[in-house]
Amino acid sequence: MDIKIEPLKEQIDNWIEIYSPNRDLFFIQSEDAVAFEEYLHDVLVVPRDEFFQHSSYKQIQLVNSYEYWNVSKEAEYIIVASPDWINNIPAQTKKELFKIQVKMNRGLVLPISLFSDASVVPKEHIVEDEEKKLVVVQNIMWKQLPYESKEH
Repeated sequence: MDIKIEPLKEQIDNWIEIYSPNRDLFFIQSEDAVAFEEYLHDVLVVPRDEFFQHSSYKQIQLVNSYEYWNVSKEAEYIIVASPDWINNIPAQTKKELFKIQVKMNRGLVLPISLFSDASVVPKEHIVEDEEKKLVVVQNIMWKQLPYESKEH
């Protein structure tokens, strides 16, 4: 006997709405903090131990979305940024930051194959890693994707 379970449209809409948290987290090493120093004036940079101890960052959505349990032990600092911060840094700097997120094994990094239409993914959010194309999802980027892509 086959049982087909399919979520209701309202459930999918709710999932789409909360999939990407309303603050962006970036996991970096000390040398990255130095390299990105000029862009860190509008964000909070928190040492790893302090970050994981702080109750503000223990929200289940943040823990699950960013997959804290998978984040590399090499991540020494966490940048806590508003969703629009990422769009205020130069494209090449953004690309480097996204590459670091792949290296740090941060959550919200998805294979591009999960997107039904890869052309809707902003190019700067695509990172090539060992012949795989990955998409680094950020709040604003997620909000701007077409509904069909998010639903897929």
